[in-house]
Amino acid sequence: MFSQYILLNFWRLHNSQLKTQVKLEFNKKSIDGSSKANLTKANDSKIWGVCYELDEIGFEKLREFEKGYFEHEVAVYNEKKEILTNAKTFISDKICDRLPTKEYLGIIIDGAKQNEPPEDYVQKLERQKFIH
Repeated sequence: MFSQYILLNFWRLHNSQLKTQVKLEFNKKSIDGSSKANLTKANDSKIWGVCYELDEIGFEKLREFEKGYFEHEVAVYNEKKEILTNAKTFISDKICDRLPTKEYLGIIIDGAKQNEPPEDYVQKLERQKFIH
């Protein structure tokens, strides 16, 4: 049986989107000297995402893996602006002025393409600067 724990990643499934006061940025300080994905405050912004339902054990493992982030509840909407569910995501206040690695950004872009968000969203990700 699944619990209420849901993870939001940054691409779309079943036409869902997070429309809230946040936007996707690559500004979470990483121990490897690069940046990782993060959500930051922004007015009337949209983030496309996939929601995964996890049991309590799975969510605890995710917490252990996602060091440097804190949990935040968000509303997930469909294209008709109807709330589908509330979800938990991870946000960090450990901010840096660095770029993501090419490999990390590639993982984000590949995941987005697998879930078919709007083309302009993928293009925005592809324009993101990175380090080698």
